[in-house]
Amino acid sequence: MPKKTKKNKKCDLHLHSYYSDGVLSPQELVTLALKAKLSCISITDHDCVKAVREVKNESYLVDLELIEGLELTTFYQNSEVHILAYLVNTEDKLFNQVLDQAYQIRQLRFKEMVEKLVLAGISIDKESLVKEVEGIVPTRLHLAKHLLKIKQVNSIYEAFKRYLAPGKIGYICRSRFSSKEAIDFIHYHGGLAFLAHPHKLTRPDWLDDFLSFKIDGIEVAYPTMSDAEQSFFKDYALGNNLLLSGGSDFHQSLGKFRKIGCVDVPYDWVLKMKQRKNEIIALGKG
Repeated sequence: MPKKTKKNKKCDLHLHSYYSDGVLSPQELVTLALKAKLSCISITDHDCVKAVREVKNESYLVDLELIEGLELTTFYQNSEVHILAYLVNTEDKLFNQVLDQAYQIRQLRFKEMVEKLVLAGISIDKESLVKEVEGIVPTRLHLAKHLLKIKQVNSIYEAFKRYLAPGKIGYICRSRFSSKEAIDFIHYHGGLAFLAHPHKLTRPDWLDDFLSFKIDGIEVAYPTMSDAEQSFFKDYALGNNLLLSGGSDFHQSLGKFRKIGCVDVPYDWVLKMKQRKNEIIALGKG
């Protein structure tokens, strides 16, 4: 079997395990990544690094590079914005204490969203649902799946459209971090901060605001991003000396748009991340 070179290495830098809103274990993600012939992955669970810590050593043993990361849920101007963190130190005690706070806020938000739906007349077994998300980071997707399970909706899409999207009766915008706080938090702990799926921003002109917040990069390869959008965000990033990232945002196998490794993420992007971090360390900022 020919040895992989830097040019033909494939990456997926946006994956979720069952510690947030994915359905697979961290080990199962590693197995799927190897089957997809990936050389480098990042498990970016929401506000959680349990999966990263669980497979950190195993991934190297099977010749799969793991970039330590996570996806922080933040708010900006009353809208939810996701920030990806890469090359963070997931063993840092203070880092994990702050993530514990984010977890508690997530739990509270989830219970309040459930309560809002119950008050709206939707029949939900609150106790069993809350128990289902014990020990993991609860998200709107968990609630959407439950609504589908109890036949209150006919699809995950309908659950979000009717109840869980911003402005709908079951939605609550609450997070441990503002967007700027999240970026500062990532930098404080030696990581690089990237704007996740920027085509989902409430307003495109917010890009300049995130530039002023010292964002390090933009996710420019994403399953639902059009060629025109990818070209725009890539040009914007390169024009502003920002790094590039991308990934499948894999949660489970739900069709062609969510397979691990389904978007083109060259290893050169990872090398540039590492180079940027080394430059920061050399300047004494990391």
